[in-house]
Amino acid sequence: MHLEKSDEELWASFKKGNFEAFSSIYNHYSHDMIRYGLKIQADKQIVQDAIHDLFIEIWSAKKRLSHIKSIRFYLLKSLRYKLLAVSRKQQKDNFVEIEEISETLAEENFKELLEDQDIKISQIKSSLKQLSTRQQEVIYLYFYLAYSIQQIADFMEVNYQSAANLLQRALAALRKLIKLHILLFIVNLIRFF
Repeated sequence: MHLEKSDEELWASFKKGNFEAFSSIYNHYSHDMIRYGLKIQADKQIVQDAIHDLFIEIWSAKKRLSHIKSIRFYLLKSLRYKLLAVSRKQQKDNFVEIEEISETLAEENFKELLEDQDIKISQIKSSLKQLSTRQQEVIYLYFYLAYSIQQIADFMEVNYQSAANLLQRALAALRKLIKLHILLFIVNLIRFF
């Protein structure tokens, strides 16, 4: 059903009580929600519970929900709020699992960079670990989820310029760290011979 209708049409149908539309939304977006949720909360059961709770809530409140343009954006942002609330309740400061985001970014988003510059995945992982949590998040949103800068700004609740600056600083820091790793590799190689 989702492939036949735009997000706006699918959402409108769901809001009218169409269970098939609701089911289509769940089936189409739940996998992305789990993947994104695991970047915020390491416990898969908590993520799945939050997703199920969120879908129960939106079904219950379907007639009161506002018009949206992007279902994915709405669901991921809602899930983010839910998981951050859970984290605050548990008093944990594990916003992003660095190893998971590093692997995801290295394997799925930097393939061209790896091919062009023969950079090892371990070098990228090491570089990503040195970025701040917000820099890691903005890189994930931009490269992995393919969000525009405006969507990132809305998602992170900052203005457009702040999101653009954060992305540029994160990419500049990542490039600098990767170049440093390459330089250290070359120095160690020279020492070996």
